[in-house]
Amino acid sequence: MTGRAPYGWELEKAISDCLDDNDRYESLSALHAAVEKKLVERGLSKGTTPERIRRIGIQKGLFVFDIKYSRTGKLRTYETCPVCDGKLSVTYNRTIDDSSVIVMGARCPRCGYSATSGFMRPSRYVVRAA
Repeated sequence: MTGRAPYGWELEKAISDCLDDNDRYESLSALHAAVEKKLVERGLSKGTTPERIRRIGIQKGLFVFDIKYSRTGKLRTYETCPVCDGKLSVTYNRTIDDSSVIVMGARCPRCGYSATSGFMRPSRYVVRAA
């Protein structure tokens, strides 16, 4: 085993092979474990993270997400998408008396993130082959 982290193309190949074996993973952690197993089988280091797998998979179009959300007690405003760092499309709504505009939610056209409230955050990713 080498001491370096796998290159992007090596990781992409491992992700693709895992999705060929099983076209659905119930969590990103499950996909991460399968990818690390593939990397070890090929004599590479396990030096990767679920976040890196998520980024490469979205960039290369290897998989799509079903995102599960949880509510937090703290209001959050995101400048970029918390899933893929893409640009969010914000939905606004004007009040009935036309006195103010409020944010209704945010959506990412790149990965499918969609939150109807600032109290929602992504908590689980069900990964499916594209």
